[in-house]
Amino acid sequence: MKLLYPQFLWALTALAIPLLIHLFNFRRYTTIYFSSNRFLQQAVKDSKSINRLRQLLIMAARMIALAMLVIAFAQPYWPAKTDSMAANEYSSIYIDNSPSMLAVVGQTNLLTKARTQAVEIIKNLPEQQKIQILTNDFSGRQLNFYSKIEAIEMVDEIKTSYAFRSNEAITKKIIQAQEKQENPNIDLYWLSDFQKVVFNENVSAPASWTQNIIPVRAEQEVSNIAIDSVWFDRPVLQPGFDQELNIQLSNSGFSENRRVAVSLMLDGQLHGAKEVAISSGAKTVTQFTIRVDQVKAYRGEISIKAGSPFFDNTFYFGFNVSEPFQILMTGDKEMLPKFSKLFNDSIYNLDYSPILELDYQSLKNYDLIILNAAESVPSGLAKAISENLKAGNNTVLIPSTQSSDGVNTVVSTAGFMKLGTKGGDAKAFSISWQDAHFKGVFNSKPKTALLPSVDEYYKYGRTQGYQLLSFENGDPFVSRLTKAGGQLILITSDLEKTNFDDHPLFVPIMLNAALYSRPALDLYTLSGQSNGPKYSSI
Repeated sequence: MKLLYPQFLWALTALAIPLLIHLFNFRRYTTIYFSSNRFLQQAVKDSKSINRLRQLLIMAARMIALAMLVIAFAQPYWPAKTDSMAANEYSSIYIDNSPSMLAVVGQTNLLTKARTQAVEIIKNLPEQQKIQILTNDFSGRQLNFYSKIEAIEMVDEIKTSYAFRSNEAITKKIIQAQEKQENPNIDLYWLSDFQKVVFNENVSAPASWTQNIIPVRAEQEVSNIAIDSVWFDRPVLQPGFDQELNIQLSNSGFSENRRVAVSLMLDGQLHGAKEVAISSGAKTVTQFTIRVDQVKAYRGEISIKAGSPFFDNTFYFGFNVSEPFQILMTGDKEMLPKFSKLFNDSIYNLDYSPILELDYQSLKNYDLIILNAAESVPSGLAKAISENLKAGNNTVLIPSTQSSDGVNTVVSTAGFMKLGTKGGDAKAFSISWQDAHFKGVFNSKPKTALLPSVDEYYKYGRTQGYQLLSFENGDPFVSRLTKAGGQLILITSDLEKTNFDDHPLFVPIMLNAALYSRPALDLYTLSGQSNGPKYSSI
């Protein structure tokens, strides 16, 4: 057993207090006069030994209680299985310096407390011990082992870091440092408040390691009001229009309702401020109305005055204000009124042009091209659409019931499989609920869904791309094909042969084909996480 704070053992001198009380029994006796004590003498003899034993037991209990209290302040701990401070030549000390360690404890914070404990551990290690100091910074200096004096100096230099490190990443970093040493045995000390977001995995360490877990936590629950999340009501922001920015606040720990001041800054300028009431243990949403006039990227900052801990009192985000999405429809004009109604919003600009009048060079200016029921397509147009896909723009292909040659020219030029023979009437059976194209569309998955049906369709490869909708026999109804940064949405039935254009699913599939034609940037990224691509590559 080792002691984290051995200096507290001086308090064992307090054990003399019960002993003094026993030796100098300060009990006051009251004299009572009797005419004869002949009958009391035997009772006194019988109880004298019992009283003496009782007093000794009371004294022993007092001394044991005081000793246990002193030992508790010294914080004893057992190194796992072996004496870690003598068995291994190398030690690694991980000190959590994430923002959560700034929680105030009395006159200091958890990070300062962890650094103090780390110094005490280092001082109790053998003089020849080689020590690695590791934090969330993961600096190159932290991949080496140092002497006790150098290690203490490194501990004193530790400051808060906003880098996110999982316990798996920390373990891999220690292994990386260990591989440089001849001795694989390491004594590892974890000093952290052990937040679940970080220590949420069971990571197996090498069997040659001896691990010591030392929680660093506040004596009482830390009450906190934090900025939980931020979002806009509209997926696309345009200049000259009011946008509602939603801010969700959470109140954890406070037993009473609180009021906090919330302020919003855009590009360093104060945009608005208000006071928000939030109930105990609850979440509340407040809004700011934003109107911006320029097409550009904006930097936002939300701040609250909620006291300690301070690290989550400020929330940074960014957003782009864009020009309307440019959409080109070509091919059969019969469905133009339907598409005009669908894209009847200020964020969309829909143009129509017959195939023979298209300027292929201008296609690069469109975010989305809709090729509807074209019986034939010139090779030049097919090549232009393929280049447009490579540039990151999207295309929707709808075959003609008369012939699939037009669509096949486009898909084959883009490097995909052609449509096959016709199939009879069929009904859509399944939806790819989790596909990226449906992000934000469904709040929940219904037990039964009324899906569209077709009178006829063209068969297509079941393994080609991602099936957004499929029939009962497994044939795809709507597929998403990926080429470079662009997406090709292939509908296997002429819209005149299906009720799909009147179905609610038609709206998100078509609108998202336009919305996802540009990089869909999130307002913010959580520390340690990557937004990643919106679509998976094929």
